[in-house]
Amino acid sequence: MAKWAVLYLWGVLMFCRVSAKAKGTVSYADDCPLGWAPAPISVQNEICYKVLLDTERYKEGDEDCKREDPRATMAMPKTSQEVKAVATKVLQGEYAWIGLDDIQQEGQFIFNDDEPLVLSDYRSSPWETDRPVSSWDINCVKVYHKGERSHKFIDEDCDTKLPIVCQIDLFDASSYFSNAETTPSLYIESSTHRFYDTSTHLYFDSSLPTGISVNCCICANKTSAVTSVDQIQEELKIDKTSLSSFKRTKTSAEDDRESSRFIGLVGSLIIAMVLIIIVSMDIVELLKLYSNSKYAYRA
Repeated sequence: MAKWAVLYLWGVLMFCRVSAKAKGTVSYADDCPLGWAPAPISVQNEICYKVLLDTERYKEGDEDCKREDPRATMAMPKTSQEVKAVATKVLQGEYAWIGLDDIQQEGQFIFNDDEPLVLSDYRSSPWETDRPVSSWDINCVKVYHKGERSHKFIDEDCDTKLPIVCQIDLFDASSYFSNAETTPSLYIESSTHRFYDTSTHLYFDSSLPTGISVNCCICANKTSAVTSVDQIQEELKIDKTSLSSFKRTKTSAEDDRESSRFIGLVGSLIIAMVLIIIVSMDIVELLKLYSNSKYAYRA
């Protein structure tokens, strides 16, 4: 009987585990600015989203996003999970601009961070049926919240006015500098014509032609520049355990694929059958024990 009890407890534990994975959860909002929504846990990235419902043309999208937060850009969904996260920021049946276009070269879609669209990064094609079209005046991409489980890209005339979905990539170190005060990129040691470039953190020697001026500050030595770099490095250090990416490793992710749902259903049925068999065998043993004890009593 003990072994059956152990097997029974194991089955209950596995059933609870499968149920927890099927349920899923959402990511923590601690890292997102006020008014921004964290990406679902399935996205597995430090991204915050916000939809701007005031309709604008495509080319005004990035500027409008940066007005909301200097680190923000137009949303750039590069996985199926991100497409869903972005599309669901608008109502079902509605559209919104994202940061993707083929303005530079027809048919070559590039995100606003200069990364190309890679179809193999998606579970299935993110494009709506019969899209994209080859047309000189249809070059910008909107996301379409087609249905509960259908979220697609559609290319559109860039002058069309639509809502805009913005994103902040919290794990992008460059976003720190976009939100920092503007600092000189070039320091000059006036006595030696020695230059310090803060973008590369390197010194080099040169001379300035007569009548040429540069927009920079003159420093007596390199101490202030080096100190500022050290300060930035110190400020950029973060506690990884406070990030939602770390917290997500302690939780389960939602997977709404039909195949996953089917596998979960089959797993649940198998566990249920095992439990039924175990309980049935115990019942049979109990009936035999009862029958034998009853016979012995009569004897």
